[in-house]
Amino acid sequence: MSDLLKTLNASAGDAVFERGAAYYHKNKVTLVRQDTGHCLADVAGSSRVPYRVALFRDGRGSCSCPMGQAGTPCKHLVATAFAWQMGEAEPAPAEAPGAAHEPDWRDELARQPAERLAEWLIQLAEDDRGVARQLRFWLSQANGSPKQRRDALAALIGRPRFRDYRQSLEYARRLQSVEPMIRERLEQDDPREAAELADWAIRKLVRIMEESDDSAGAIGEEIRMLSRVFVEACRQGGLVGEELAERLVQRALEDDYDFYPVEALVPLLDEAGLARYGRLVRKAWEALPKIGPGGEDSARFGASLRTDRLMLQFADLTGDSALAIAVHERDLGSGYRFLQLAEALQAMGREREARQRAEQGLALFPDEWRLAATLAGWYLDDGLAEEALSLRWAIFTRSPTAEHYLALLNTAGDDRAAWRDKALAQVAGQERAQERDGRALVNVSLRVGLLLAEGAVREAMALSRQGGVYPHVLEQLAEACAGEDREFCAALRQRLLEQALAGSGEHAYRDAIRQLGHLAPMMAKGEFAALIADIRVRCARRKKFLAMLDAL
Repeated sequence: MSDLLKTLNASAGDAVFERGAAYYHKNKVTLVRQDTGHCLADVAGSSRVPYRVALFRDGRGSCSCPMGQAGTPCKHLVATAFAWQMGEAEPAPAEAPGAAHEPDWRDELARQPAERLAEWLIQLAEDDRGVARQLRFWLSQANGSPKQRRDALAALIGRPRFRDYRQSLEYARRLQSVEPMIRERLEQDDPREAAELADWAIRKLVRIMEESDDSAGAIGEEIRMLSRVFVEACRQGGLVGEELAERLVQRALEDDYDFYPVEALVPLLDEAGLARYGRLVRKAWEALPKIGPGGEDSARFGASLRTDRLMLQFADLTGDSALAIAVHERDLGSGYRFLQLAEALQAMGREREARQRAEQGLALFPDEWRLAATLAGWYLDDGLAEEALSLRWAIFTRSPTAEHYLALLNTAGDDRAAWRDKALAQVAGQERAQERDGRALVNVSLRVGLLLAEGAVREAMALSRQGGVYPHVLEQLAEACAGEDREFCAALRQRLLEQALAGSGEHAYRDAIRQLGHLAPMMAKGEFAALIADIRVRCARRKKFLAMLDAL
């Protein structure tokens, strides 16, 4: 069983866990979005609209069901965990023969007379304004006028106000009927109304999202679905020509989230529309201030950035390289902007100009390591190894990261050993300079990390005995030395375990459980049992941690 499932089993209890596994077996989970650390899912339940679940790799999560809104781990969370880890963890436990099934409320409701259902719905609507808004929305979808649909949509979306994490998930669940309603206008051959409704809803929802805790991305995901409807409506002729051009420029200049995808919408413009689009974008761009080296643009990361991006996209679309260079030259207030200009020149084959601009930028902004690294690579390509190595050393001394360390060694060629010693000595001096207490051990974390980056595991192990090491570096060292020295690795894991036990809260508990999971196969059975017994005594008052320990 994976760490995530173990955590949920411990927090939800066996009964809820088994019901969640059963939900998974019944294919009730639809994964909406997932990455390495987080997933979003819809889980079918007794509600007409699926419950929205957000789940993180460490076991944190939320669900829009009543149990989830109360902060209690529910079967929908468990079912989502099984679906998410389908290819990573063992299969969900099979249902026991003769296991009791929950009644299917939808079948029960389908057998009720229409009059009775109407009475129930009216009663619900009178007791809950949210239900009333949803019913009005569905009725407008079925047989309302365009104005009635807009009014019902406005009532369903509501007004901007702060919504916390759980409220945002519940709000997003309520929005799940919006996209199908607007898409139905496309199916009814009314792309114009579909485009207008989608555009109106996107703008309204962006304001709501910005005032809410949408860290799960649930509201944003609903907006992206509406964005796709807007593009499809325009593709079907809902907005065309100069009207689409004007709408697109207006929206794109306000859009921080790419909800109006220029790359999908500009190709829909006809000749007149494209010309109008170009004039509007150029007018907005020409109104921007020109920024010299060291100058500031208060809107650099807002309106100016959006306008520059639109102008670059237009230059690329029309093949106007001179326009693209002019856009890059407008703002040279930072080293990064010089880098963008130099890279654009390089991509156009204007290598000499690219190097000149890069050198100019680096002289003005010597701390811009990305510019220095790019120039070092170009120098190396040109056979200027000495100049490249000088830049690599300057980068490393300013920022002694593993990436810069390896780049320095790779540039050094036959002198790799000498530059390696020089780099490690430089870092050792920095470590000693940072030591505040002469009696304390020097923290050698940085050097240990550099040695691990180049694969010098034995040297890293030896160095770690000579000073302090941060926990995250110890973790890297433990992973690296598992195949080198089992006894040393076990000692590191015990060290990390003690650090976790010294902490408190769920994060520390999960870390301790993870370290015990690593230690179990490294220790004799009796020795590990003794360790667990000792931990139980030391942590006797930590009930939640003991429950997690039971599930180990």
